[in-house]
Amino acid sequence: TEKEEKHVQQLMERGIKSAKAMREKYPNVHIRLGNGAMATKEEFYKNKFPAELFDSAGNEAGTYSSLPEAQPPDWLAGNASLWMDRQLLDAYGYKDKTVTMCHEVCYPATNPGNLDPGTQADYFVRHALHALAWGLPEFRPGIITDVGGNYRNGFWGSSGFCRARPEYNVKPSFVAFATMTLVLDGAQFVRVVPTPSASLYAMELKRPDGGQVYALWTIHGQRSVKLQTKKDAAWKLIDGQANEVALKTTDGLIE
Repeated sequence: TEKEEKHVQQLMERGIKSAKAMREKYPNVHIRLGNGAMATKEEFYKNKFPAELFDSAGNEAGTYSSLPEAQPPDWLAGNASLWMDRQLLDAYGYKDKTVTMCHEVCYPATNPGNLDPGTQADYFVRHALHALAWGLPEFRPGIITDVGGNYRNGFWGSSGFCRARPEYNVKPSFVAFATMTLVLDGAQFVRVVPTPSASLYAMELKRPDGGQVYALWTIHGQRSVKLQTKKDAAWKLIDGQANEVALKTTDGLIE
């Protein structure tokens, strides 16, 4: 409507004025355009927000209880919304701009009626793996502890890696994220490994010491997996809680 168009122009004027002020005061500041709904970002792109006044599309995917592997048009899901941000930038002529995550992203929560602690742990790790695959420079998921007040019953307040005061005892997600950090510290994403199942996922990553890591997971249930490798190769399986098992290789196959 005419009223909405006027509002968009006001937002554009304020955005340009603010960005120019930031550039002048802090020449090296990284300006993320977005940090909100896709439709709002699209209006800025469509109205040709000056490319020199922002550095990246700012993604703020709450994720909540969405599957990490959720597909568009779920713009609250991490992987899906990152893809949608990329499409918007390309469609409106900002192909040289990257997509980055803002401060408030990724809140898989364990409040009543939401995710159980084990699923929260799985979701945190899978969201992080997607962030690695997208080449994101920063990923700031969850909160350190559940909050102490009634806010804990909402989506954000119970997304801690530890439970609330006075105990602060750790959830499975604390151990799972620490395990992932230990295994993938400094690792670089190589590729998504094709699998014959729509619910079995595999990623290949390269460690700084030259070692290979494969991250494997399913959306639900269990899958039997066979990996072809060198006959004398030594591999181990590390689960989300840091339990390690040496894998037996038979004629170059690991099952």
